[in-house]
Amino acid sequence: MISFPTPKRIRRADDGFTLVEIMVTLVVISILAGMTMVGIESARGTARHAQTRGLVARINEVISANWDEYHYRVLPVQFDIDVLLANYDVTSGESLPQLLPEEAGRIRLMMLRDLMRMELPDRKSDLFLANGNRAAATDVRAIGLVYDPDMQPLTEQNLPVAWPPSARLRSYQNKVIRIFDANADGSLDAGELAAWTPQNESAECLFLVLSSITSNGIAALDVIAPYQIDDTDGDGMNEIVDSWRNPISWIRWPAGSPSDAIRRDAADEFDLLSSDWGAQLPSVAIAYSLIPQVVSSGPDGELGLITTQFPDTAYHVMQWPSSATTSTIGNHAYIDPYDRLRTGGISGIAAQYTERPGAFISGDRTFAADNISSFDL
Repeated sequence: MISFPTPKRIRRADDGFTLVEIMVTLVVISILAGMTMVGIESARGTARHAQTRGLVARINEVISANWDEYHYRVLPVQFDIDVLLANYDVTSGESLPQLLPEEAGRIRLMMLRDLMRMELPDRKSDLFLANGNRAAATDVRAIGLVYDPDMQPLTEQNLPVAWPPSARLRSYQNKVIRIFDANADGSLDAGELAAWTPQNESAECLFLVLSSITSNGIAALDVIAPYQIDDTDGDGMNEIVDSWRNPISWIRWPAGSPSDAIRRDAADEFDLLSSDWGAQLPSVAIAYSLIPQVVSSGPDGELGLITTQFPDTAYHVMQWPSSATTSTIGNHAYIDPYDRLRTGGISGIAAQYTERPGAFISGDRTFAADNISSFDL
């Protein structure tokens, strides 16, 4: 018997696909889709980083230009003539209180630091007292030296310095009062001020600062796109936000920053006569060069840096004991960007940089690892 091979069945166009073919196709499509999504997400993350770096750079450029102007600010030291003459006996032969050059330099340094505090606030306490009252100019007092008729040093005398608050400080305070003045009486009490929530106050102060300054004749906020402005905590105070919608913060005096941008081996460039008591007393930690830091918390939204976590650090009411000064007359108002009074820097103890603004919280750099900082640009 002769047998013939069974002819192979030819698939017709309307036969469709087998289940195995469909499953293989779906697997291939899902793999390709996953690869595409990973690529898209990676590109999106790269774009967000680039956009945020550009935003931080623009803000830092404006802040840095304003910062440099303080090298040339004229700060005339004026004294109340009635105070000068109050204890002066013209028949005694004693001199009127005299200012030594280093003391005049110290007063100018204090006034300059106070001007920075008033015009470049980075915390609520730069603008208001805890009871809601407006913060004023620091009560700076000079140490005048009285000489006897033989021109030998006789006594010291405290001399109040005439020092009005900055117009920009008043402008900031008025803006805040308009937002939180529930009683509509043109001022704030402690309860009204408490409505300004603390979590983003550094970023909100940065917005205030940028709302008041110009760069190359252009309002600083004009270089910020409307979608980059938000109120993420809903307290009525705006912030500038990064590409992850997190507020961009800033630190005026990041004395605790571990960055090489803070040069602890360089003198404070605003202290031209080395008048800071850290330069005159071995028991006081020396001052060093500081520049502001503008920083985004990056994709994780965690800044991981000390900014305003120490509300007791109100610069304009800092009082140094006479033991940390070259004077024998009581305590002195002393605006200290290095927060040496709280961190052991005026008693011969090694300065605790880890507790100063700009340092990693609890010394842990984990949460700050993805920050985008002006110090790294």
